[in-house]
Amino acid sequence: MSRYARILSLLVATSALVTGCIPVVRTSVVRYGVEARLVDAKTAEPIAKQRIQVTVDGQEHTKKTDQSGTFKISPERRHYWAWLMSGPYWTPPRCASVQVTTEGYASYRKDWEAWPRAESGLDENRLKDGYINLGSIKMGGRQPDGAANRSQPAGSETNQT
Repeated sequence: MSRYARILSLLVATSALVTGCIPVVRTSVVRYGVEARLVDAKTAEPIAKQRIQVTVDGQEHTKKTDQSGTFKISPERRHYWAWLMSGPYWTPPRCASVQVTTEGYASYRKDWEAWPRAESGLDENRLKDGYINLGSIKMGGRQPDGAANRSQPAGSETNQT
C-alpha cells in the first residue's frame, strides 16, 4: 500500500470515528418489566411462595413469589443497529398497565404514564433499567363465596324437573 493510500485510509477512519459513523448495537424497552413485593393488607406478612398471575400491557406471566413475597418480570427489549453518536432511537413506551392476581386476594391494578408527564413520585428508583418497581403491594382479601360472589345466582332458585 502506498504512503498516499495509508494516509487517505487513516484520514477516512479518523473522520468516521470523529463523526460517530461507527455502527453499534443499541437496546430499547418494548414492554416494561415489573418488580414488587406482595404483602397481606391485614397482617402485613409477605405473601410467600404463592403462585401469581401478572399481566403487563396485556401480556400474561405466571410466577411464584419468593420467601419474602417478591417477584420479578423481565422487560421485553428490542436490539437494533445505530451510529455511535447518532442514528435511530426507539423510545420506550409512554405508559404501562400492570395487574397482579393471586388466589384468596382481590386483584391489584396500576396504570401510569412514564412520560411526558411522569406520575408524581416516579423517580429513577421506580423506573430503572426497564423495570417498574412497584414497591410493596398490599393485597386485600376477597369476600367469602356466597351472596357477594357474582358467579352465583342472586336469588335462591331450585331446579325443577
